[in-house]
Amino acid sequence: MNKYIIESKLCSGCKACKQICPNNAIDIIQKDGFEYPIKNNNCIECGLCKKICPMQNTIQMYNKLDNQEVYTCSHKDEKIVQKSSSGGAFTAIAQVFCDKDYIIFGAQYNEKFDVEHDYIEDINEIHKFRKSKYVQSDIKDNYQKAKEFLNQGKKVLFSGTPCQIGGLKNYLKREYDNLLCIDIICHGVPSPKVFKKYRDFIETKYKSKIKNINFREKNRKNGKWNSRNILIEFENGKKIVKNSNEDLYLRVFYNNLMYRESCKYCKFANPVRYSDITIADSWGIEKKYPDIDVHKGESLVVVNTSKGKEVFNKVMSYMNVRNLTLDFAKKENKNFREPTTFNKNREEFFLYLDDMKFDKLVNKYAKIGVKTKIKRTISNILPNKLQNTVKKIVKEKNA
Repeated sequence: MNKYIIESKLCSGCKACKQICPNNAIDIIQKDGFEYPIKNNNCIECGLCKKICPMQNTIQMYNKLDNQEVYTCSHKDEKIVQKSSSGGAFTAIAQVFCDKDYIIFGAQYNEKFDVEHDYIEDINEIHKFRKSKYVQSDIKDNYQKAKEFLNQGKKVLFSGTPCQIGGLKNYLKREYDNLLCIDIICHGVPSPKVFKKYRDFIETKYKSKIKNINFREKNRKNGKWNSRNILIEFENGKKIVKNSNEDLYLRVFYNNLMYRESCKYCKFANPVRYSDITIADSWGIEKKYPDIDVHKGESLVVVNTSKGKEVFNKVMSYMNVRNLTLDFAKKENKNFREPTTFNKNREEFFLYLDDMKFDKLVNKYAKIGVKTKIKRTISNILPNKLQNTVKKIVKEKNA
């Protein structure tokens, strides 16, 4: 019996197969910190696991719009914008959709700061799901739970990566009027093992357990916003804020060294979406609207279905909204066009992950070049208008 349900390099880790199995015949193994399903001796070869896999099978799209609608927006409540990675679109959607008898699913940190999916029944707890978590979330058995709530007639808002939404859609097998799905434009899912190594390293360095982590800490310096910072607070009262040039984990992240194998072959990294609404940072927005600063907080929203459109029409009362085009979204968001290109040293990085001290490993494989340092420094200091002028001059000079 072939134990593998799907070739490991194509498995996204959504666990739809494990949740659909009628005979508890799927175990989970780990590779590079990522989880992969394999069959055990309970398998009766019913084939459900293969039929449900979103990476191998067509995902049914319901009520798809003929033309996706694209917007840039920020929440009218500036406190919500500050608490969000982008412009607070996720919160606004929840405020509109979750009026009564609702459940919200999303990714959160557990008590050990592992990232996992869970649900809340009170929108006042939505802070658990806000902010980017640069780690693959363990979906656990939340497709099963979502189906139970849907069948009870509750409204279910399910947020996740595109592959997680694909797994949910195939698991449910049909459309539910009381289900709203939100996905993100995903850069790739980083390894939980690397994140654990990082946490262990900094807890040792700062001699304290972590109390809080924020991968998208927004701060303002000399009138310029920057959202590419990590904030870590420790139980002993210490607090650190580092940018993407300084922090070890962010350096690995931006050097594309620790993404899951399947991210290289991602079938979801394009405008064909299976969620009702897609959200992301509104990168490049200053080219269209120079008065907007994406680092202060601005959301890109792509409406994919008639259900999504109905909800977003109500969201507009909560947000400052401007129109964009699909072409603009594709141009400014690489992963809305194609998968992330992996670092050529990815395999070697994982090979030495257990044997090298974390800082030495990062300094070996995630060096920050002089050009990158200059580029990021300019991005953090110069106003958007001046940045665009500099880019234009450089482009003309190199033409």
